[in-house]
Amino acid sequence: MKPLIFISLILFVTTEISSQTCNNFSFNQIHSSSSTSQFSIQFEDTLDLNIPSEKSPWLAFLFSYIFPGGGQLYNGQPVKGLLFLTGFTAGIGVAILGYPGADFEATQRDKAFLYSGIGLAGIFYLWQLIDAPVSASSINEERRIKLNKVELGLVQQITGT
Repeated sequence: MKPLIFISLILFVTTEISSQTCNNFSFNQIHSSSSTSQFSIQFEDTLDLNIPSEKSPWLAFLFSYIFPGGGQLYNGQPVKGLLFLTGFTAGIGVAILGYPGADFEATQRDKAFLYSGIGLAGIFYLWQLIDAPVSASSINEERRIKLNKVELGLVQQITGT
């Protein structure tokens, strides 16, 4: 029980740190002269500056490997992480329902519950293992595109083209 609490505490802290270090652009530093303040007002109106922080696909995979849904929490996708954790837990629950216990006289129905529960838990576990680094890479790609838009907008506004 203690390792589970420790892992969830680590995931919560890393999620909070990554959300606090999110790379949101604000042009408050540019307001030094009147021409740049006019530029910053026009520029902020034209672009969506909510740029996500960079995510490590390997770290997302590691969190998912340790705790089902942990990589999605690291990526800032708590609903997706909760869905993966719920699916994995439901699979384990169905497998426990079909566990024969000490009597070893399991019926065919019990074996079906056991195997389908293990299969369901395995599918959700593998799915979230694959999804975490892929989502981290797509978040990084979205970040790169938004940064390119910001750079392009800066160049267009400065040069007047």
